Amino acid sequence: MIEWVRLSFLDLGKERVKEILEKTGSLSQFFSLSRNDLLSLGFDEEEADEILNPPPALEDAVKKIEKLNIKVIPFISPAYPASLNVFPASPPVLFVRGEIKPEDENACGIVGTRLPSDYGRKIAYDTARKLAERGVTVVSGLARGIDTQAHLGALEGNGRTIGVLGCGPDRIYPASARAIAERIMENGAIVSEFPPGTPPLKHHFPRRNRIISGLSRVLLVVEATMRSGTFSTVSWALEQGKEVFAVPGDITRRTSEGTNYLIKSGARVFTSWEDLSSFLNLTPPERKPVELSQEEKLILSLLEEPRTLDYLIAKTDLSPQRLFSLLLLLEVKGKIREIGGKRWERIEF
Repeated sequence: MIEWVRLSFLDLGKERVKEILEKTGSLSQFFSLSRNDLLSLGFDEEEADEILNPPPALEDAVKKIEKLNIKVIPFISPAYPASLNVFPASPPVLFVRGEIKPEDENACGIVGTRLPSDYGRKIAYDTARKLAERGVTVVSGLARGIDTQAHLGALEGNGRTIGVLGCGPDRIYPASARAIAERIMENGAIVSEFPPGTPPLKHHFPRRNRIISGLSRVLLVVEATMRSGTFSTVSWALEQGKEVFAVPGDITRRTSEGTNYLIKSGARVFTSWEDLSSFLNLTPPERKPVELSQEEKLILSLLEEPRTLDYLIAKTDLSPQRLFSLLLLLEVKGKIREIGGKRWERIEF
């Protein structure tokens, strides 16, 4: 295991590592080579120095792996995700907290802006929840905004979700995602190609995007500006032969410019989770019909978009106490959720 951790500190692609294993037989043999041997394999002097001298952070990384129960999964392991392993550009080794299961091959990537509109948040959350309820694993990047809503929707749908990091698996980034990450590790996985201790550097995130798309059968872009990093994930998805869906949006909103552009460029139009059914194995959820009172139905009819408590009071003529009680009941029944600022939105769409 320690040899694979040591390897992760080197900037070697999977195909190069394959060649190394073919010529040396094992990583143990590789790290035992002399400088001349390394030069004869095509490494330059600087690369040879890196290979010959274990990085100072290696010992600390191994300690964190043991302490946090991080799984080290090389591409030669049967535990390495098959959907990712077929691509030459996939990482030679993954660090995993939680568990990647065979059923995670049936996955949808959901990505988008860190500053979504209420519309975008709702689409990401509701779609992820619908898919999770039907046995689909949701993959995203744990960033603020659309990523967070996708992970939350999957968790609230009692399904599985995978978060892919642009830093070491011990350093959840952003810090605001730590609580969600803990939940993900209980029913999914946190995945990184970077060894423990690696900071979230800017150039890491385009690299991690190939893992998001690689783990997914299909990619859904919810909202994105024209300069969004989401386009990196789209590029990887297309290179990997994946279908890309985009949510059409308000033509006056910057966060819709990217998705509308993708649609004009050939991406499939997304209007419902059912649009993804041709690419995913969907299992109908076992759910008993939920009975609603006339008052509850009235409240739901008013939540075609996020509404405040004051708005609902004015429209229903209910007392604040009665309305608040009904809102709690609807939350318990899985029909609505509070989104902050004393606002509620309908989950079904």
